Amino acid sequence: MPEERIELPQGTLDLLILKALALESMHGWAISERRGWIKAHWATSENNRRAKYYTLTLQGQKQLKVETAAWRKLTSAVGHVLDMA
Repeated sequence: MPEERIELPQGTLDLLILKALALESMHGWAISERRGWIKAHWATSENNRRAKYYTLTLQGQKQLKVETAAWRKLTSAVGHVLDMA
C-alpha cells in the first residue's frame, strides 16, 4: 500500500516556525536567518548543555502576522468551496 503524501501550500513551514518561535524561545531548529525573521543567542538548555536558542525579530513578528492572515484567507476560501452544494 503506497504511503499517502500531503502537499502543503507554499509558506506553511515558515508560518509554523514563526508561530512556534512566537510562543517561546527554542533551540535545535535548523532554520536559516537569511530573511531576518529570527535571531539567535546561546544559553544553557534544560539538560545543562550549551544550546542555541532562536526568537523572532520585529520583522519576524510582522511576517508571522502576514503568514497567518494568508493562511486564514486560504483555508476560508477552501472551506467555502467545500461547503458549496
